[in-house]
Amino acid sequence: MKGSKKVLRQELEQMRANLDRGLVISVLSGTMAITFAGMMEFYKLYGVDGGDALAIQGSFWVVMGLCSVPLGYLADIFGKRRFLLGGIALTIVGYLWYASASTFSGFLVAEILIGLGLASSGGADGALMYASMQELRKSHQWRCLTGKMIAGGALSSALAHLCGGYLSGLNYRAPFLVSAAIGVLLLIIASGLTEPPRRRRREPSARELGSAIHLCFRGNPELRWILLAWTVLGVSVALAAWVYDPYLKDTSWSVQHRGCAFAVSSLIAGAGALCARYFPLGDKWLATLFALFAIAIASGHLLLGSLLLSWGILFALPHHVSRGAIDVIFSEAMNRQQIDAVRATVQAIRNALSAMTSGLLMLGLNVINSFGGYQGVFLSLGVMVILATVAIVVVRPNVVKSAAAEEDKSP
Repeated sequence: MKGSKKVLRQELEQMRANLDRGLVISVLSGTMAITFAGMMEFYKLYGVDGGDALAIQGSFWVVMGLCSVPLGYLADIFGKRRFLLGGIALTIVGYLWYASASTFSGFLVAEILIGLGLASSGGADGALMYASMQELRKSHQWRCLTGKMIAGGALSSALAHLCGGYLSGLNYRAPFLVSAAIGVLLLIIASGLTEPPRRRRREPSARELGSAIHLCFRGNPELRWILLAWTVLGVSVALAAWVYDPYLKDTSWSVQHRGCAFAVSSLIAGAGALCARYFPLGDKWLATLFALFAIAIASGHLLLGSLLLSWGILFALPHHVSRGAIDVIFSEAMNRQQIDAVRATVQAIRNALSAMTSGLLMLGLNVINSFGGYQGVFLSLGVMVILATVAIVVVRPNVVKSAAAEEDKSP
């Protein structure tokens, strides 16, 4: 009896250590934004213009979209820790490849490696943290932990943007080497994580993977709505992030000043993440929060697309507040669904949705950029967010009714 209590106590200590390590990993991961401020200048230095740069980023999203779901499912089967470590290792290789690349194809390979790394770790990291909280019976505190993780990552990202802007001014390859070094440190810290106990061992099965996909798109209307709404907001944020840098460059901002602007935006996003724990979350409030976030994001895009001003970045402030809160709120809503056995898979499906949508839109925005410039890209993004928001809000009442009907049928 005493032996079993000791084992249980050790397991709980390991789960608490997982949460501490997860917070450190989130903070350190934010520092990899050190490459962001000088990315476009680095491309241009080797003859890769804005259109080709968008194509490179589009390939990153396509790789993420194609690989996230199978890798997320395998993480559920063989262990989330294993795939998290593998993802970090691939990311390190990607940044080292960037540091030695000088051609379009070299940059493309680097982005593919980083995309594979994030596809491997993207579903596993959050699922491992949530499973650890379940073992500690603290899953009700998920929003609080997620807010701290995102805010910590945003703070370190802000510092990285500041340093990256000035470091790129000295040497455009240096930020990639720094990111690789940070990746090695992440790998060391993540190797100390403990895999949460799994309720049952199982072999990989195409039928089970198909059932998880069916659950997301047909079997659970509420989960489907959450994933689609989260995707619309996430994609609108992610795509805009790659357009801010050339937009500011067109308004004569130096690479150092752009780094400062990105640092401020990260701090604002961190504040939004910390405040998200206080937002109401329920059937009635989720659609309202989604609509408010979408309006804030779309209005910023439309204003940036309409006016090319040196201080136009101020129009993006509501966007960055929303950016910090979105993942906290919608990850909580997703985790409230009954998805314990395939949690990493469901998270990976959400990542794949965002990545594939981003990749396809990136290719379309590349065409728009060649005709209407980055202002045309912002205008297009704003219109697309509005149209998608209207469609998703309109179907929300039917989703609630379907969920209620399913609940009534259950014994």
